Amino acid sequence: MELKINGEYTTFEISEFMAHTVQRKIVIKGKLEGKFVFAEKGKRKQYYLRCGKEIAIFEGHNLPFIADSETGSFSGNAMINLIGDVETIKDYFDNKQLNPEFGEKDRVIAIERNDNKEMYYPNNQTETKIYA
Repeated sequence: MELKINGEYTTFEISEFMAHTVQRKIVIKGKLEGKFVFAEKGKRKQYYLRCGKEIAIFEGHNLPFIADSETGSFSGNAMINLIGDVETIKDYFDNKQLNPEFGEKDRVIAIERNDNKEMYYPNNQTETKIYA
């Protein structure tokens, strides 16, 4: 995976602490010892970017969907809960997700806010309820 220095990216992963979706808007600052170094948007502290199977990476900060945790309410269900148009979220994960190691598509839940519709991607059979 090749990311651009000074490029803006958004990452989604599941928090180990509360099992909820974490969304980060990051800027790549450089590469050290073969690892990308980033800072969160508007912050100076830098971190190494982990690119394991549990982190989804998208180019840009203005994605057409958000994590449920960005709304002030979230589900600690160990899933990546995203709010937005279901087809758009599917398209982003199928065609625009940059981390080739990402292997957690079965843990992505897309929620349409307008009619509170739930859609499990792809056809995930679970009884988890999301209240957005």
